Amino acid sequence: MPVVGTDWLQPARWAPVQIGWGVARDGDQLRFCRRTARGKHAFWQVPLAEWNAEHEVSAKLRQDVKRGARLVAGLDPSKVLIRELSSPFKDRQKTEEIWPSVLDAAIPFPLENCQAAFLFSRVEGEGMRCLALAARDLDLQSELKAWKELDLEPEFLVPEVLLLPAHEGGVSAWFGNHRAIFATWGRYGPTASGSAKDANPEGRAFKRFLAAHADESGTPPAFSACGPRAHAENAKSSCHLETALADAGVVTGHPGVNLRAGDLAHPRLAKQKGRKSRGLMFAAVCVLLVSLSLRPAIGLWFESERNEIRQEIADIFEAFTGYPSPARGEEALLLDRYLEREWGQVSGALTGLRRREIPTQLADVLLAAQFTGTSVRELRLSTNQLHLEVQALDTEALRLGRRLKDSGWRGEPRERGDGVWVFEGELQP
Repeated sequence: MPVVGTDWLQPARWAPVQIGWGVARDGDQLRFCRRTARGKHAFWQVPLAEWNAEHEVSAKLRQDVKRGARLVAGLDPSKVLIRELSSPFKDRQKTEEIWPSVLDAAIPFPLENCQAAFLFSRVEGEGMRCLALAARDLDLQSELKAWKELDLEPEFLVPEVLLLPAHEGGVSAWFGNHRAIFATWGRYGPTASGSAKDANPEGRAFKRFLAAHADESGTPPAFSACGPRAHAENAKSSCHLETALADAGVVTGHPGVNLRAGDLAHPRLAKQKGRKSRGLMFAAVCVLLVSLSLRPAIGLWFESERNEIRQEIADIFEAFTGYPSPARGEEALLLDRYLEREWGQVSGALTGLRRREIPTQLADVLLAAQFTGTSVRELRLSTNQLHLEVQALDTEALRLGRRLKDSGWRGEPRERGDGVWVFEGELQP
């Protein structure tokens, strides 16, 4: 599918990191920002002629990425189309189904050959509207190739136009040392955008853009600017673009969205996504198995609830195993056997599912592993004893240890080698 799913647009929600790097090309320069989870920023400007594997910034970046940091790069407005779409439906589900067709008719290239995102969907008048973005796969591949030639591999590719300071009813602009980007801004985001190699606020390209969006009297729109050539009064405004890119890798709910998804997704992020999906399915199966095992205590209402749960299990069984659902009521047993065969390393956790206190503890452990991005290798859980082995980076393992401690488990993680960490502990009373 060419449409970028919501998970890929905002991976910082489910794959959090402690350090984010933002990088922006500015003519013959690279502009970097390093941001920590606590909001501390550091900045560098490196001429391309000096950029190599031995450069101090390159060495620091490689070291951070090896420890789990995220690198975020921007997409120039010339590589991203913006369209305001409208739908005659007020029903959100129906509208989401037709957005791709509406966008396909509004762009000059086939939707199948691009990555598309639909943002700020809302009811307006007798229908719905949204902001749509589209970037050709060829342009995204070209961008990734250009970064790879510099020995850089960003996890996120974020449209730079979304990172401009909002200026409703006017124009927002960023003026670097060697290029500029600008956009008209509506209530819900940018509505038109442009870029230029001339970074002068008095330059011809920017003036043409203002003139093209003048009102009926010919008065150009007001504009606000940031960047090194925008006569910024403080360093943060001067370094706005690289700062916003770094923030997009760390801050959940950031306005910047990632268009590097699907077949173009970064291998590390794709691996984390796979672990997340598998962890969510496993947790859902555990909860449903427990729910199905409970005996009705409040008559017909509970029986109705059990029937709904059984249907959910049947749906999950088919989606999870790829086999048709068996006779109603057998899904739990067959799922148990399936998990034991396919995930033998964690099936031991299922043996205590019939005891009411186990599911909550199991969910806590699985969600902690999912949140920190670790891969479970072995899991044994009893009423108050935990043995957990995970494949993880040092930073991920330490975060997992803190999460388990917050959940009440007493014990410290120890490294066994080759990136394998072991947690053995007791549940605090």
